[in-house]
Amino acid sequence: MKTITIFLIVFAIAGLFLFVPACEDAKGTRPLGITPVYTILEGVTNSVVLTVNSNDLRELSLPLKWWEENPALGRITQSGGVSALYTSSGKKGINVVWVQDQYGAEGSATIEQR
Repeated sequence: MKTITIFLIVFAIAGLFLFVPACEDAKGTRPLGITPVYTILEGVTNSVVLTVNSNDLRELSLPLKWWEENPALGRITQSGGVSALYTSSGKKGINVVWVQDQYGAEGSATIEQR
């Protein structure tokens, strides 16, 4: 009898999970597209405006977080809304700039500096 009671309690608790509404996953389910996805900068101090495709964003995705893989090559010097300004340090190399929204969805753009 005790085994049957325990089984019924466990079964009832498991059954409750079938009726609990599922919450939306907080992590992004698709990557964020950035325009331009690849840029070549030539010269000492050049910059490019990077923009996240607004179709990839959901409600409450902002503010966006921007960062560079190699800050010695260049930095995000301004950001706001769906755009950021990347400014080269004048050094040669390839840098990747990343962006993340409030849900955790990410995207990247590559910048080649010659």
